[in-house]
Parts: sequence; structure tokens; C-alpha cells
Amino acid sequence: SRTARRNRSGKASPRHRFVHRFRTERDGPVEDSDADRQRHLAAIYSDRVLTHVGPDDAGLDSTNSQPSYVLWLLHRLGLEPGHRVMEIGSGSGWLAAVMGRLVEGGRVAGVEILGELARRSRDDLAALGIANVAIVEGDGAAGHAAGAPYDRAMITAAVWDLPAALFDQVAEGGRLLLPIALAGSARRDCHVAVLRREGDRFRALEAVPGRFVRFTGPGQERGAGRRRLAELPFWPGIGATPALHRPLSLGLRDPARFGGAAYAFRLFLGQTEPGFAVFDDGAPEDLSTSPFGLVDAAAQSVAICRPGMLLGYGAAASTRPKGEVE
Repeated sequence: SRTARRNRSGKASPRHRFVHRFRTERDGPVEDSDADRQRHLAAIYSDRVLTHVGPDDAGLDSTNSQPSYVLWLLHRLGLEPGHRVMEIGSGSGWLAAVMGRLVEGGRVAGVEILGELARRSRDDLAALGIANVAIVEGDGAAGHAAGAPYDRAMITAAVWDLPAALFDQVAEGGRLLLPIALAGSARRDCHVAVLRREGDRFRALEAVPGRFVRFTGPGQERGAGRRRLAELPFWPGIGATPALHRPLSLGLRDPARFGGAAYAFRLFLGQTEPGFAVFDDGAPEDLSTSPFGLVDAAAQSVAICRPGMLLGYGAAASTRPKGEVE
């Protein structure tokens, strides 16, 4: 059964063989599994995310994902023996190793942009004798054409746009697991979509909430930063006094911060409104306090949600909620 194969693949691809220098907490101490593996086994085999750390103790933009989450992703990908698989952002190589065991008779290609991780993962795979997994160092936005077409592909980082190379490299009927970054969200929040290649397009099969580091590379910069109101060409003419000023608590207990319903509202606007923006008001970047709202360049108006209030700038007609009359 598929469950039995997952269990066997986990035993044949032990996590501790792919974890070396790591942190269990963002600001926690650096742990060195190679120096004392026995002491670190409990942490490595806990159901938690491990952050990879380089020789200089600096955190790498890569993690060894929570094991239960890995199994959840693999279930949605639907791997079968003989499949050709590509993983973009292979990190430590542990997930690629697990997939290599699951697709017995098939092959897995991992693409990793961090040279240090790519080299180490190749060594770890070789030490375990996993010959059907190949890790290449490179920009995942280009995929890995040499092994295409792939029956299954996954990106283990949240993207702002679907890399164009995947249209040519995923086989007809193949599945792609794609974390989609959410505008205005915390750094790792995303929607994980499972897509199926159908002719010249991908069709979404499902989308569920998830958390991934951001994808880097060409075309992936947009949506990540905050917008300065002073840079809007029409702001000097409308920014002196708000045309609309309303209380907006959204169920907040702390009026100085956003959270709960306010955060959900931010995510909703980020997914549904092309004019959505997170604004830079000069304070340190913190999504729990950063104002957000909508920009309508055609109407030269801006709606801004600040903790506890809704402000509208521009002509009164453009800032008044629809259906409201004087």
C-alpha cells in the first residue's frame, strides 16, 4: 500500500543523515549533529521544522520540513513507482531521498540554489546508496530540462509567479505542487495548490493553507515589499485630510496591532483585490502593525486600514462605501 511504502521509505532515508548544523528555534542555539549525533536524535526526530545553519552560524534560507507536513504533501502529490519527479528547492536532500524510495524504478531530480546544501546533499545521498536521486545546483526558476518531462513536480518555496519552464517540463496529466505566496501575509504564509497539466495549461485540483520560505529568482520580487504613499503621484493632492474616517476594530483586543480577523481580512484583500497594498509608514517592517488597504489610481483614491480605524483619501464619492448616500 502507499502508506506502507511511505513507512519503508522513511526508514530507508533516515532524517538524521541529512541534518548537520541546525536550529530548532529561530533564535535558538546552533546544534551540531555531526559532533554528537546521539544527543541530537530526539530533536531531529521530533515533529518540528529544523533550520539549516552554515559554518559561520548564519541561518540558511532553507529548512528541513516538519515530518508530518512532508507526509501530507507527498499524499497530495500521489507518487507511484516509476514516476519521474522534480523538486525545486531540494535543500538538505531529505525529501528528495524519501521520494526516491517511493518511486522505485523512477528518478528524482532536485534543484538547489545554495551550493553548500547541494554539495552536502549529494554526499549524503551517495553515503546511503540512493542512486536514483540527482541533485543539481542552480536556479529553480529554470527547472531541470535534462530530466524532463516529469510525472510529478513540486516547489518547496512560495512563489509570486509560476516559473515558465514548468509548462514544458511537467508531462501531460502530471501534477505540480505549488506554494503560492500571499500578498500582505507573514513571510512564510501561502496557499499550497495542487495543479494538473492539461494541454497548454494547469488546472487546480485543490488549494490548502501552508507555510514556506519565499522563492528567489527572476520574476519573484513583486508583492514582497511595502508601498510608500509619498511615491503615489496623486498623493500630494489628497493626503492632507482624509475624506473618510471610521472606527474599524475587527475584533482586536490590542488596538495598536493587527491580528485575528484583521489578519484574515488582509489576506482576503491580498488574494481578491488587484489594488491591494501594504503601506510603509516609516516604522520597522512588522506585519502586525503595518497599515494596509487599496489603491485606485484611476479614481485617485486610497483606503487605508490602520489599527482601530479605516481612512479614505480622495474624492468623497470614491471613498464612500458602495450603497451609502449622504
